[in-house]
Amino acid sequence: MDELSRERAKKMSMGEIRKWQDEIIKNIESNYKTMLLADRKQLQKDLAFLEGIRDAKKGITSTAKLELLAVDEYKGMVEMQMSDTSIALELSVDRKQLADWKRKHGLMPYNKNTIKVVHR
Repeated sequence: MDELSRERAKKMSMGEIRKWQDEIIKNIESNYKTMLLADRKQLQKDLAFLEGIRDAKKGITSTAKLELLAVDEYKGMVEMQMSDTSIALELSVDRKQLADWKRKHGLMPYNKNTIKVVHR
């Protein structure tokens, strides 16, 4: 999606955005086997962008999305082989926000990536 299309989408009503999303979904489904992976991923990014606009129009922030995310739902996404990066993209949140949410819910120790210093 080019910059002009993004600006146009921001001015659309929620119904128009939903219609555009439906067209993208139909395009992906009907051309799934013949479509290049890069093209399919771009269309998925476009869908996520449009969903973000709809959420903003509804007043749903990224923080609110994380508050609505249940631990069991997150674990289900992980079981479906989704990475944290793809989960963050799915929810339209930053990876750091997702990491903070995981720490808050005990799914990741706070200093997991730090080196332990042993005192003698």
